[in-house]
Amino acid sequence: MSKASHNKKSNYFDYNLLILIVFLLCFGLVMLFSSSSYIAANKYGDSAYFLKMQMRNIGVGLLLMIPLIFIDYRVWKRFAILAYIGSFLLCCVVLVIGQSSHGSSRWLRIGPIQFQPSEVAKFAMIVLLARLTQNFGEKTRFFRWGVLGFGGALLGILVP
Repeated sequence: MSKASHNKKSNYFDYNLLILIVFLLCFGLVMLFSSSSYIAANKYGDSAYFLKMQMRNIGVGLLLMIPLIFIDYRVWKRFAILAYIGSFLLCCVVLVIGQSSHGSSRWLRIGPIQFQPSEVAKFAMIVLLARLTQNFGEKTRFFRWGVLGFGGALLGILVP
């Protein structure tokens, strides 16, 4: 590929991925409604209470996704180490001030927002492992770089 063609913006859009995402969202909503409608009707007087909450969350997620699809994926590699360190710190913070439920602390509440730091860590790990794979390429076939390097990165998030 020539340098000129590499610098051109691609107008490619993956419709198969979009269809898969919409299918999974719809399937998840059906499963949520079928498993929670009885409890929601008894507890909240509305059998679709949890369905409505999930649809709201999907809407917020899709609205947040729109600006993110315009960011070139190579931009994320600059933030890989920062995201990794940030997610590690969030996982440590949840151990100290996290919201407890059923005997374990998994949630952080910041104002009206409540989230699980482990979800942030999933994204951070994907970005970090992609960056490590790009940086070390062929070296990852060897135990020292592939197993110890990547395994160490994973354990840094999993241990807290």
